[in-house]
Amino acid sequence: LILGISKLADAILIPDIPGSVDVPRKLEDKTHFIGSLIYHDETLTKDDLRRKYGVGVDAKVIVVTIGGSDFGKILIENMCDIAHTLDVDYIYMFTGFEINPDEFKCKVRSNNVIIKQFTYNLVEWMKLSDLTVALAGHTTTMELISIAKPNILIPQKNHIEQQKNIERIKPYNITQTLDINNKDQLKTTINETLKKLDTIKVDEKQHKEFMKYDGCQNTLKIIEENNI
Repeated sequence: LILGISKLADAILIPDIPGSVDVPRKLEDKTHFIGSLIYHDETLTKDDLRRKYGVGVDAKVIVVTIGGSDFGKILIENMCDIAHTLDVDYIYMFTGFEINPDEFKCKVRSNNVIIKQFTYNLVEWMKLSDLTVALAGHTTTMELISIAKPNILIPQKNHIEQQKNIERIKPYNITQTLDINNKDQLKTTINETLKKLDTIKVDEKQHKEFMKYDGCQNTLKIIEENNI
């Protein structure tokens, strides 16, 4: 179905940079790598965003997002279970529209674990965090690359796209990954990562190349050129 639609399309827009996806030769001429469509105000610093959302500037913060995926429920549950063992001040977790935050009960350190359903500015919450833990969806991957945020990405088992997203982000040197069901590994990886945050630096060459592409402007240009 997708291949059939692609053949009929005047233009195919891929929200990533060249080399990220293999394109069939027959579709190369009308395929455009437009770059990320993620928007965030680059002038706002981590401290600016913490003041905006009332988060302590000196607090150690983790943000967790599962994007409304039932698969990700176990991540929220595991984070609740290990919250008291993590060297952080606050854990903000976002379930997505499809999942009710009231499903989860964090009995320990409940004042420090805040579970929200949705925010229009998730990328800003990621940016204000010290570490983001998330499922390995394409949008999340693009957001984390864009803001160069240290992260732990967890791919859905047997999900080819998410596995590719993990490989996609690895060269930026900001990502670790693990099995979603391994609670002990999650605890260890989070605490060890928090200890070495100062040493986690994005690969500047890779990041600079990624940021060259303005997905929104490129999309507009292609639409105008093709009279779509």
